[in-house]
Amino acid sequence: MESNKSSDEIEIDIGELLRALWSKKLIIILSGVAAALIAVFFSQVFLPETFQSSTKIYVLNQQSSDMITYSDLQSGTQLTKDYQEIIKGRTVLEKVISDLKLDMTYDELTSMVSVSVPADTRILRITVTGDDPYQAMNITNAVRESAAEHISAVMNIETINVAEAANLPESSSGPNIKRNGMLAGLVGILIAVVIVLLIYILDDTIKTPDDVERYLEVGVLGSIPYDAKPISKAKPKRKEVVQNAG
Repeated sequence: MESNKSSDEIEIDIGELLRALWSKKLIIILSGVAAALIAVFFSQVFLPETFQSSTKIYVLNQQSSDMITYSDLQSGTQLTKDYQEIIKGRTVLEKVISDLKLDMTYDELTSMVSVSVPADTRILRITVTGDDPYQAMNITNAVRESAAEHISAVMNIETINVAEAANLPESSSGPNIKRNGMLAGLVGILIAVVIVLLIYILDDTIKTPDDVERYLEVGVLGSIPYDAKPISKAKPKRKEVVQNAG
């Protein structure tokens, strides 16, 4: 039983693994470069450009005093999820779809809208990402107006001021070609490394005298050099004489 157990064990030499990886370094590097180039090409050709437009509103409870305390800021931060649920709710976004007569569903518009609250503030940032800059700006403004109205009604907040109107995006926000290329390159290198390691670990062919002792458990007394080049055959002299005579 012990002999069977020992024969089933596979010894892995870290040094040999590193040498195997180093011997295939060119293939690994080329795999990463190829994956990066494919990702860049795919991002430029197949992924559409996206544009982001943002607006900010200042939410102030009228019951609060004119002085903003730390507890006010902390409570405002804790209300982030409440604001997200209200702004991205059906009441607000379906009103935007109706007012702007958008050819999209509620779920499609929800995926375009994001809400955040900067740290230690009571300012809501509403961001819309779309494939058209003018449409992104118009949707952002419409979401802000509809959200301000609905927040006032639901949360009994009477003062909601516009801190920053929606901007017209001058440049695209995506796709991030550089990031996609770098991530794809890293993935390509990782896949190549895994394949090289698997081939090395699963390869049980005998290549060195150490492999003979390891797999066959016999000692090596000596080795005979082997030349893979074929031995050229000399032409018969009799044939040459016959040819000369002819």
